[in-house]
Amino acid sequence: MATINDNDVPLATPQPQTPQKSNGKLFVFLGLGCLLPILACGGCIGLVFFGVTTTIKSSEPYTASLEAIQNDEGMKATLGTPIEGGMPMGNINLNNNDGEADITYTATGPNGAVQVHVVGTKTAGVWEYSEMTATARGETISLLPEDNEPPAPAEE
Repeated sequence: MATINDNDVPLATPQPQTPQKSNGKLFVFLGLGCLLPILACGGCIGLVFFGVTTTIKSSEPYTASLEAIQNDEGMKATLGTPIEGGMPMGNINLNNNDGEADITYTATGPNGAVQVHVVGTKTAGVWEYSEMTATARGETISLLPEDNEPPAPAEE
């Protein structure tokens, strides 16, 4: 035994310290600390995207054009039934009873799909469309009622 003084008092031999084991809590906290803000931001972006898409899908230009496709005999023959509208892209600007819309989406049926393009202006609460078309296999068809009516007989 080792002694530290002349009175022969024994000293305790220091025990070597065993390294502490990491239980991974630090990594869990760091991982969650980084992951949670990323998930929160992603969730916010997802909510905004869902809200905008839902708003456009419930707009009159979208519903009017989808209804026009669903009621058009040529579209029924081309796409089959049921015909459903897809995710819209574009914009709709509304200011009280006025506004404008320029949207594009894909309408699909069991036999195929068409690209739908709608451009319209809302004045005093009434939508008027300058363009409402469906394009399939390079052929564009107007869905506007006035473009699909037979020409009026010529007056003599």
